Amino acid sequence: NVNFDCGGPTCQYFDQTDKLWKKDGCSEVGRNDTVIVCECTHLTEFASRLEAVAQMATAVLSLAGSLTLDDVLNNLVVLVTLVVLYTVFILGCIYGRYLDKRDMYKMEKKTDDEVLRDGNAMLFFQRWGRTLNL
Repeated sequence: NVNFDCGGPTCQYFDQTDKLWKKDGCSEVGRNDTVIVCECTHLTEFASRLEAVAQMATAVLSLAGSLTLDDVLNNLVVLVTLVVLYTVFILGCIYGRYLDKRDMYKMEKKTDDEVLRDGNAMLFFQRWGRTLNL
């Protein structure tokens, strides 16, 4: 188990010279569940930031590198489910692309009278080099 505390938002400003977020000159003057009020002694771009996001990402990546075969086998159902869902998604995309190409081929083979009879005036005018701006 890994416990990680994000620490909450802090008041910071963006230093244009160093291209970094810094805290000096900014302080928190109030906070509730949805709002943090910051006060800075200079006119710069300032914001409230969660500092620990990068630290948390690094911790997660380091944990991913330490997976063992036992960890994988304990979570085999989850892994198989993800692989199956991903495969179904990819196959759905391929089949959808096939249907799109088939429909385009059918539309290209229709005569102008058939296109107008189907009510597709946009395709009719596109064939003749003019598009309608509707």
